[in-house]
Amino acid sequence: MTEGEVLGEEQIRAYLHEVADALPSVGSQHVMVLVGGALLAWHGLRTSTRDVDSASRMDEELLEAVRAVAGNLGLARAG
Repeated sequence: MTEGEVLGEEQIRAYLHEVADALPSVGSQHVMVLVGGALLAWHGLRTSTRDVDSASRMDEELLEAVRAVAGNLGLARAG
């Protein structure tokens, strides 16, 4: 994501679906707890956000999927 670009509800949902699709179809279950502006945008309580925050620690398998999707889409990685 470039500076100034924002994510709306549909884009957040699409990106999270891509992360889910990048995970193995069998094996562990993964949970992401969205917080902040992403959660508000997800529920239509805000038009957009600049990032997606998770309140849960991601295991290595989920983190790999998130990184792969972000890399494929050219999204900035959090510091």
